[in-house]
Amino acid sequence: MTSRSYPIAFYVSIGVALVAIITLYLGFDIKPSTQRVVEQSRLNQFESTNINTLFDEALPQLDESTRIYLQNLERSLQPNDSLNIETYKQLSSTWFDQDNYGIAGYYAQKVAEIESTAGSWGIAGTTFAHGLKETDPKMRDFCVNRALKAFEQAISLDPGEVSYRINRALVYTEVPPPDNPMKGVLELRDLEKQFPENTGVLTALGRLAVKTGQFERAKERFEQVLAINPEANGIYCLLVDVYNNLGEADKAAQANLKCIN
Repeated sequence: MTSRSYPIAFYVSIGVALVAIITLYLGFDIKPSTQRVVEQSRLNQFESTNINTLFDEALPQLDESTRIYLQNLERSLQPNDSLNIETYKQLSSTWFDQDNYGIAGYYAQKVAEIESTAGSWGIAGTTFAHGLKETDPKMRDFCVNRALKAFEQAISLDPGEVSYRINRALVYTEVPPPDNPMKGVLELRDLEKQFPENTGVLTALGRLAVKTGQFERAKERFEQVLAINPEANGIYCLLVDVYNNLGEADKAAQANLKCIN
């Protein structure tokens, strides 16, 4: 098994946040493990599945060596939860490598509950947020609900860190509340008013504009990012598609060169 280290910061936008949500990707020290763990969170009463069901479904799909490794990690857990941080990180990282973001997020949440820091709750949120694209509705709901709660915890502990609010808004844009389908977009626009030069907010709005075919608006947002931070080379990669859709082939070619370099 390879080894990773705990994530240090998710990219601040599901575009950069399913790159924020997606990019503070896990770097726990890795190694596998699992045995059933009883989840006592109050979230259970609102979820269409629970952690034990996720384990029951996931364990048979693991190869034998990974399953044994996870089981050994579970057996090493101590009665005092605070002694288990590194083991929880290894469990989270291993499940993340298995593309099981619900269980990976569950263990990242265990770390956050012990450490009680905005950063650890942000990592839990971004880990769960990888599950937004799950095709299984039970797993997707599990991940969405917990991602939102994790980001809310992070915001309450560090209200000044804008990335947590960006990522929460991006969750809402990916899975809009039925009674408020514009919630995520409105939150991002509100953040833009408060932080007009925040490149994470501008990038998130640019990506949403691309998604809805508003290429002129996307161009404006992305070019704003480059005016603020000319070193943001990843934005050139996004602009290639935008310029092509606007018929600006020369600009697309130039952006492509900067994207590659």
